[in-house]
Amino acid sequence: MLAVQVMVLAILVAVSIWVSQDARRRGMSTRWGIGVGLLLIVFLPLYFFVRRRTVKCAACGNDIATSLSLC
Repeated sequence: MLAVQVMVLAILVAVSIWVSQDARRRGMSTRWGIGVGLLLIVFLPLYFFVRRRTVKCAACGNDIATSLSLC
């Protein structure tokens, strides 16, 4: 039983970290990761609904389409 709880907690932390990093790449607040960590069932679908469709280029800082791999 304890192993299941640890696994669920690990998945929650991993998803929260991913959301935080994804939000930062998209120029959004990294607080989305905190919201997902606190209330996953509400904030994860909300994040997918409102997240920006573009990503910031690491080299130049310009917005690039998510379908492009190079800027």
